[in-house]
Amino acid sequence: MLGNHACLLLILCNHFVSFTGPSAAPTIKSLFNTSSTSLFVCWLHDIPTDKYNGILIGYRVGWTWYSYTDVGLEADCFNITKLKKYWLYEVYVAGRTNGGVGVKYSRQVRTDDDGEDLII
Repeated sequence: MLGNHACLLLILCNHFVSFTGPSAAPTIKSLFNTSSTSLFVCWLHDIPTDKYNGILIGYRVGWTWYSYTDVGLEADCFNITKLKKYWLYEVYVAGRTNGGVGVKYSRQVRTDDDGEDLII
């Protein structure tokens, strides 16, 4: 009698109640500076579905000093702006589920030197 209801409850628990983000990260395919104060990052949608740990709802793009932006599933690139000139940044991309942010894939890149009054 409870067979169908128990199965439905199990499906709901496995797909909607997650306490972690994905256990794999998307791969950053390109990361480069576009100016002395901006960076551009692109990633692959390559997190295996069995590593989602819930329903994938988007991505988090983060950079040095705990700054980040959450973007939707359709995004695969992001332009990071208002950065320091000629500064080394660590940039990461991670998948997000309703349970949180998952494993991060990170790389380093430096903003450009525009040659104007550079103070390091």
